[in-house]
Order: sequence, then structure tokens, then C-alpha cells
Amino acid sequence: MCRRPAARGCEGQQPVLAMACFAAATRATAAHRHQADTDFRSASDAPSGLRPDAWNVRLIPHYSLGVWFVITHLGLGLRG
Repeated sequence: MCRRPAARGCEGQQPVLAMACFAAATRATAAHRHQADTDFRSASDAPSGLRPDAWNVRLIPHYSLGVWFVITHLGLGLRG
């Protein structure tokens, strides 16, 4: 059994930093190597948007669950 004390106050910093680095690297790769648009209009599939297109509707629950899980994770981490 490991008896080392956990480092208090920095448990969630490594995953957050890893996600931020991944998002930045993905955006940079898409923008520079593939010459893809990385603005909000391309992410929301403008001008059709998410709702009118039957193929994009499948992403709404995915995005909603993603936001819910991040908020829940933050709340559980802050509870003490």
C-alpha cells in the first residue's frame, strides 16, 4: 500500500492542462496544415446550423452531455 500523501490543491490541473494543450494543437494543425476554418461559424456548420440538418442533430446530445459532465466534474472537485 502506498503511504505517500497526495499533493493537495493540484489534483485536477494536469488533466485540464492536457485538454487545453490538445485543443490548441488540434486547432493549430487544422488551421495551418490543412487550411481549415477554425472559427465558430465552421464549428457550428454555418449557414445551415445544427438543427436543420439531420446529420448534425446527432451532435446536440453529445455537446449537452459534454457540458454537463464538465460542470459535474468541476462541482465534485470543488466540494472538498
